[in-house]
Amino acid sequence: MATPLPACLRACTCMRPYVPLARLQGFIVEGALLELQRHAQEYLDVLSSGTFDLHLRASTERKAGAGACTGVLERIDKTVIIRLPDGRRAMRRVEQLSSGERRRVALALALGYAALAAQRGALSSNLVVFDEVMQHLDEDGCRAVFRCLRGLPQTSVLLCGQPHSMTARLVDHLLVVTKGPTSARLSPKAAPDPQEV
Repeated sequence: MATPLPACLRACTCMRPYVPLARLQGFIVEGALLELQRHAQEYLDVLSSGTFDLHLRASTERKAGAGACTGVLERIDKTVIIRLPDGRRAMRRVEQLSSGERRRVALALALGYAALAAQRGALSSNLVVFDEVMQHLDEDGCRAVFRCLRGLPQTSVLLCGQPHSMTARLVDHLLVVTKGPTSARLSPKAAPDPQEV
């Protein structure tokens, strides 16, 4: 169970006289990244059929500049260990993944962040909205996303997609937006029977 944020900050305040501030900040960031990684991995297991392992790590790099314009560049390194069909493992930076693989990792991170925020009590909602979440995914990828979305704790999931896409074929309820010259019209349409898809 995660430590609620105020309790974590109180603990850090007590440690402040004994530990440099930068180390305390690093400790808090590392803890939050581990929690985010754990939450995101739960979703990524569904989205990748257990073939991706996500690793998040905070890193800093000195940034050289002209004259006095130097500083520190802080970032979160995201790597994925992929289990290949022959059993070997390959480590990839997110930038090296295909567009569909990146889409799955990005969705897992977004859902993991939402779960982390809800767990810490900072943010929760019964509605989640996705815009073109199926873009760059093949049919298996789309089905994995739907399996993942059906397991969400939110009671309402709103998906925006193209009318003839996989999204339109797999949803429970379908609303079609028709653009007019000065306004748009929203009309319900029967969703296909899931047994027929």
